[in-house]
Amino acid sequence: MKNKDFKYICMAEDGKPTEFSILANIVADHGDRVEIERYQRFGKLDIGNANMSIENFEDFYDVIDDEISKKLKSKNASRSDYER
Repeated sequence: MKNKDFKYICMAEDGKPTEFSILANIVADHGDRVEIERYQRFGKLDIGNANMSIENFEDFYDVIDDEISKKLKSKNASRSDYER
């Protein structure tokens, strides 16, 4: 399975990506609300779509920048046990 590219992350603890962090993409913009697809376990586990206000989305999700992307790639490489 090819890894999906994600644009947003909701960190699980202390600003560090873990298997419990939620990776997300916006799939629909409804003006004051967005629908997002969500994954955990470094993108391996689909936990379903969610609908939320843009305000809540902006409060909880950060854009995945280069630094976070590097951390995710190194974590993902060491987490092959999640590929079941």
